[in-house]
Amino acid sequence: MMSRLLLILLGCSASACATSIDYWKHAMVTDGERYCESGDNYYDAVRVYYQISRYTGEPRWDHCAEVALHAYVDGYLAPNGYKAAGWMIFPHGLAMHLERTGDGHIKDALVNLAANAAFADHPPAEWLRPIETSREVAYNIQSKLLAESAGYTDRPEVQRLVELALGHYDQWFISRTAPYLRPFMAALTAEALILWYEKSGDARVLPTLKTGADWMWEHVWVSSAGAFQYTDRIMPHGGVEPAPDLNLLIVPLYAWLYKMTGDDTYRRRADDIFAGGVQAAYLADAKHFNQNYRWSFDYVRWRGDPSQKK
Repeated sequence: MMSRLLLILLGCSASACATSIDYWKHAMVTDGERYCESGDNYYDAVRVYYQISRYTGEPRWDHCAEVALHAYVDGYLAPNGYKAAGWMIFPHGLAMHLERTGDGHIKDALVNLAANAAFADHPPAEWLRPIETSREVAYNIQSKLLAESAGYTDRPEVQRLVELALGHYDQWFISRTAPYLRPFMAALTAEALILWYEKSGDARVLPTLKTGADWMWEHVWVSSAGAFQYTDRIMPHGGVEPAPDLNLLIVPLYAWLYKMTGDDTYRRRADDIFAGGVQAAYLADAKHFNQNYRWSFDYVRWRGDPSQKK
């Protein structure tokens, strides 16, 4: 098999990208089986396993999703009154299960998560304006939007959160007033803004995300490592070392820009990010597995699967 460095030096040609997809598929199955019974829902294992089920067409993966679902809902959310910590707001898997089954228990859980999770109850804007709360803002946007499928609505608050998320992009990439940037945090915000765009058609989203993606590629992409820097500057809580473990949280942003603009630059960048991630990501625990498969299916969907014959 080709090495990661060779894939990057090739610029991830069609055949090289197909090899990257093969690596991704292999780890999806082998590591997915390894962590199936873990019940660790950090980074939304419910979503991960339902996506594997859909991608492979093998319903056996539904069992893995249901293990994580019940651990998350009955073992974490319900006992804590659905007051999920800001980094533990995972609505996608709940919404996918609800769509598949119509399960009333999970419908209630999705609504309660949207209403009661950390920062869900309309806190003052000054609490959410700093970039340190960007993840909480992004996750609450997604939680409230996805709960609409269960009859919940809080659009005025969603719109306020979207303004704050756009403000985070301004701090990171336009006014450059943020104290630091972590590319994966910007990508989590991008995921939320893309969902908002799909729901609203907000014309600000595409140019905003394009500005951010261009800046990150120019300033924090390390081509020799096939990864982005963890942080754009040295901080007490993290430095500038490359972080390939986070590539697959970031790559769908570039694939979405390719889909939206047709500019092949973004396809090439997405392919390089993906190649670096699948070759060097750490997958030795359930959390990192979920992290890598949380959103990377959308890279394949938006970019087009290069392993599939036309």
